[in-house]
Amino acid sequence: MMRKEAANVSETETHNEVQFGKCCCCGLTEECTEAYIMSVKERNQGRWLCGLCAEAVKDEMLRSCSSSSSSSSERRRIEKDEAMNRHMTFCKKFRAKNVPRIEKDEAMNRHMTFCKKFRAKNVPPNATDDELISAVKQLMLRSLESPRSSPRSYRLEYYSVVESGEQRRFSSIAELLFGY
Repeated sequence: MMRKEAANVSETETHNEVQFGKCCCCGLTEECTEAYIMSVKERNQGRWLCGLCAEAVKDEMLRSCSSSSSSSSERRRIEKDEAMNRHMTFCKKFRAKNVPRIEKDEAMNRHMTFCKKFRAKNVPPNATDDELISAVKQLMLRSLESPRSSPRSYRLEYYSVVESGEQRRFSSIAELLFGY
């Protein structure tokens, strides 16, 4: 009786041990339990796929059905195995290219540069300070007049501040929004 219980305990321990699963498409390595790895392999014809590649395979299956032909009689949905092979081929081609990898700092700098250029394109070229202030004022009034789940006291404070003058209004808005 003890041997049977000990065998069951050791069997559950091996299923709960953390192992590494490597995606057969993109090469991503994930920490998973053996039970999870086995369930993923069962779903994917014995292949380990990460979550992103599994979604890409599903998408490939759906796209093949909708883009094959306009005639419904000629449409065919590809099988999961064929979709996996297509995705694996795509990943291998992508990895085969000598695409230089960039560091985290460079990626952040590229992203910040992109955001600055994007913001610069969206600002009108001849916008004066007064126009920007009036635009922000309109946005604030709209947002304050829209229904909120927060207490009405914010709305009442804002309107009382507006009546007291220009300079005080903008400092009070900052106090209301940011707690300055």
